[in-house]
Amino acid sequence: MPLLICCEPIYVSAVFCQAVAHLPLPVETISAKMLDYYVGRRDTLIIDLREKESYMHSHVKGAVNMPYGEIDGYTAFPKGKILVLYCDRGGASLQAARILARNGYKTKTVIGGMKEYRGRN
Repeated sequence: MPLLICCEPIYVSAVFCQAVAHLPLPVETISAKMLDYYVGRRDTLIIDLREKESYMHSHVKGAVNMPYGEIDGYTAFPKGKILVLYCDRGGASLQAARILARNGYKTKTVIGGMKEYRGRN
C-alpha cells in the first residue's frame, strides 16, 4: 500500500501494517478550558464517562452520560459527529477515545477532566 511522503510513493508491506496495528491510535487532546468551544455545536457529541451519580451532581451542558465501563463495544454513536469525551481526571476518557477511534469515530479527550473544568455551565 503506497504512502505519499515528500511527493514520492513509499510502499508499506502487509507485515509492517500488522506490526503496527496493535499500537494505540493518536487521539487529539483538548484543554478543559477548550471544552466550552464544543458546547452546543451541532457537529459534536459530548460524552461524560463518569458514573451516573457524578453526572447527576454536575456535568457539562448538553453532555450525555455513558459510564466508562459501558462504552467498550458500544457502536451507536453518530459517525458524522466529533465525540468529545471527559471523565474525572482524563485517564478513562483517553482510553475510551482510543477505543472509539479504532472503530472509526473522530474523538477528542479532555486533559484533566472535570477536575480541571471551570466552564460556563
